[in-house]
Amino acid sequence: METTNYQIMNKGNYNMYRSKVFKIGLLLLMCLNINISFAQKISSDDLLKQAIRETNINKNYPKAIQLAKRGLAISPRYLDIRVLLGRLYILTNRNDEAEKELNMVLKQKPNQKDALNYLVNLSYQDKNLTQSLKYAGQYLKYYPGEKSMELKNVSMLYELKDYNIADVAWQKLSQKYPDDSAIKNLYVEAHLTAARDYKKQNEIEKAIMEYEKVVAQQPNHTESLASLYNLNIQKKNYEKALVYAETLERNGKTEISLSKADLLRMMKRYDQAERVAENLKRLKPGDPKIAVLYKDILYSKAKDQLQQQDSLNAFKSYEKILVNYPTDTFSRNQLINLSIAKGERNHAIRYIDEGVAYYDNPQSLQLKKLSVVQEHGDHQNAYKLSKTLVEKYPQDEKIRMINDDLYTLTRQNRIGLNYGITAFDQEGRKPWNLYSAYYMRTEKGGSLIARVNYADRRDAKGYQFEVESYPTHHTGYSYINLAYSNAIIFPKFKFAYSYFLPFNKSWEAEMGVRYLNSYLNYYSVTAGLGKYFGSFWINAKTFITPNGERLAASYVLSGRYLINESADDYFTAIAGYGFSPDDRGRNFAITERLNLESIRFTLGYQRTLWKRNILGLFGTWNNQEYIPGRKRNEFDAQISFQHKF
Repeated sequence: METTNYQIMNKGNYNMYRSKVFKIGLLLLMCLNINISFAQKISSDDLLKQAIRETNINKNYPKAIQLAKRGLAISPRYLDIRVLLGRLYILTNRNDEAEKELNMVLKQKPNQKDALNYLVNLSYQDKNLTQSLKYAGQYLKYYPGEKSMELKNVSMLYELKDYNIADVAWQKLSQKYPDDSAIKNLYVEAHLTAARDYKKQNEIEKAIMEYEKVVAQQPNHTESLASLYNLNIQKKNYEKALVYAETLERNGKTEISLSKADLLRMMKRYDQAERVAENLKRLKPGDPKIAVLYKDILYSKAKDQLQQQDSLNAFKSYEKILVNYPTDTFSRNQLINLSIAKGERNHAIRYIDEGVAYYDNPQSLQLKKLSVVQEHGDHQNAYKLSKTLVEKYPQDEKIRMINDDLYTLTRQNRIGLNYGITAFDQEGRKPWNLYSAYYMRTEKGGSLIARVNYADRRDAKGYQFEVESYPTHHTGYSYINLAYSNAIIFPKFKFAYSYFLPFNKSWEAEMGVRYLNSYLNYYSVTAGLGKYFGSFWINAKTFITPNGERLAASYVLSGRYLINESADDYFTAIAGYGFSPDDRGRNFAITERLNLESIRFTLGYQRTLWKRNILGLFGTWNNQEYIPGRKRNEFDAQISFQHKF
């Protein structure tokens, strides 16, 4: 039992000894670990110092990267080394790796200032403004008083063209730093860039708004004022443009005065425009641009006065142009035309005679003089002048043609012969024959014609005597015809009157009456409308003739193509429906024809031969209802000859 107790006691001592040894070993191991960790810490710091020296002093970035990586291998959570490594990646353009390293820093420490700053710049460098703004926002969350980052944040908002949000941020910043010129310049440059962009894109309204923001900060900003001036002119905001022009003038930009004068011209403030231009002429007497502008102002003024039918002041404006610019042929022509319009023929001729030396092509002015004399109705003197001009300018075809026309016009007398035959498609029906001879006298107030007609129709023969006149009036002219015959194949009495009114230069209206007496009295009214289309003349006319309880209507559509400037030379085509009181070949047997259907077409050609002779050829097809339900074809052929003397 003792032995047992002893053994037991020895065993307990052994256990106690072993426990002590274990505890001492554990303590030594802990000390060893502490010493190893301390040694590692010192090594990471050394590596960081070496990496910083290689980065900042030696600029050996690859070696610095190796040192930083070794340091991180020893101390993976050593943030200063990781920030440096991120910076080194940026310096060596390894941006993706830099972003990765710096974001690892932010995971450990979201407010790490250098990492945030590097990431702001890195994203901006990569043109990822949205991401850069996100990092800038995170930066300002932890460091709200950092002025440089606030300025950078606003600048990036402007670069994103988010002007409303940027302006709000800028407003807060400018209130915080009211005297900081850099902040004010940031706003100006941002909106100036926006204005230029909008201007290039032709978004004028937006460009104007942006330039106005610049001027609100810098009232004398020359580029913005000049752009606002031009853009407002483009938008026809002339009043605003004028304000900017005057601001530029006050700022010493006198070159705007020329454009301002033109603006006043566009605004129809001609007197102000004249004063500005006249002042510029005094300051720079030989400047061709000013001379042209001054003339343009007077031109516009005169044109506007003409549109307002203020011909008296327009005349004065053109006279002023001619005083300053005697060689200006346009103003001279206008003065000639205005003189003609006022009936001052002698004034017109004086302007012509004084201006001959200033024309490169004096024939045109001489033609104007010829026109003045001709329009006055003095054909004899006009013809004498045209003869002189033909001798002076023998190659000028227009003068020669006018001379030929005047030669004809001065032939006041004319005699003529007509012969017409009408054939039928009915067997046994004899042709009709119509002969005419006439004499015409032309005077200044119109023309008078005496005509004798002889007809052989239906086995009956007879004469008709006519007097016809075309008197001219102030605004138009008339047609008058009186005829008498005692033969059954003509109306016993005939009277016709029409008044012709030209308007709008190429139009002509006609209103008239007709009277025919052939056993019964027949009265008609007529109305017509014609228009020139270049050398073509188109005319539509209708006749309304009461016949008992009915109204007989007829219609005529005629066209004429003038071969030259002479009214005697033409091709003609005529279409008609119904009975026409003006149809000399068929204005008898009125009762039978009046309410019967007829359709006719005429083609004709007339031409002047050897200046004084006129030959005409005409043909007509008439489909005539001669009893209700029965029709026949009638074929007319006519030849005419006239001689002027």
